[in-house]
Amino acid sequence: MAPRILFILTSRAKMDNGAPTGWYLPEFARPYYHFISPDEAKPRAEIAVASPAGGLAPIDEVSVKNFKDPARRATSFSNVEEDAINLSKAMPALLEDEIKREQVVIDRRVITGQNPNSAQGVGVAIAQALSLESA
Repeated sequence: MAPRILFILTSRAKMDNGAPTGWYLPEFARPYYHFISPDEAKPRAEIAVASPAGGLAPIDEVSVKNFKDPARRATSFSNVEEDAINLSKAMPALLEDEIKREQVVIDRRVITGQNPNSAQGVGVAIAQALSLESA
């Protein structure tokens, strides 16, 4: 019998301020595709999807566009700019580095990722936890 994995996606379609929200496609798709198998008779894992309120989990439409267009851009104070004003060493962390880094947290049987760059690591961590891959 294949191991079971539960993905919990948000139930919220709007934030408190009315702005649209939902679950983020890359954060679901990358780990999901890590577990599907081309042979439906031999799945790597049995996958269930749920939302805290039950029913459909709304997708963040912006994430669909971003997933199709990974060249989307954002800005922050860059590492070079921090260096230019001699603040790099004064900062506990550089925002540019923190925004981009993978962060996967494993707490007993709950595995979470910080951002889309963590999605692959989440898939690997789940596979390792289920003994589908070696560490």
